[in-house]
Amino acid sequence: MNHSSLPKIPWWKKTTRLIAEATLFAVIFYGVISWQQRNMLATGEQLPIEQLKLLNIQGSVTKYQLNQSEQNTLIYFFAPWCKVCDLSIDNLEKIYQKHSKNLLVLAIVLDWQSLNEIDEFLNKHQLSMPILLGDNNTRNQFNINGYPSYYLISKDGKVLARSRGYSTEVGLQWQLKLNDSI
Repeated sequence: MNHSSLPKIPWWKKTTRLIAEATLFAVIFYGVISWQQRNMLATGEQLPIEQLKLLNIQGSVTKYQLNQSEQNTLIYFFAPWCKVCDLSIDNLEKIYQKHSKNLLVLAIVLDWQSLNEIDEFLNKHQLSMPILLGDNNTRNQFNINGYPSYYLISKDGKVLARSRGYSTEVGLQWQLKLNDSI
């Protein structure tokens, strides 16, 4: 069959179909994101703790005041076995490198079996941001049920933004600008 013999579809029908498909994609994408975040702490919610007190990777107790801070805090929860964490943590490191003067960035490792497992992950990525060792209590306090999970916390301890899954450096920067954190 010759292509010239096919009826031409008007441009407005093509455009209408494209808009409908893009809208459907956006609705599905938003639905998946909302479903993933359904059990996380709500935006605008006060954190259930005022102070974060965990061991760092050197074995020292580290304390961070989350409700009376001088700057906003970005907390990234990850597991060393998580492939998405493996792909996204370098984006977080770039954010830390660019904004550590006006944003506290913390990475909390959860769901780990041994310190060797954590060391291998950290050596692979050469991270300079603070790494803290979380536990089941930490996971429960922040309602973490998947990795990676992020919370952007205000100076007064309220959840400004949250996310679960892969985030690009651009996506993280956009979220920080949206919430006046950088």
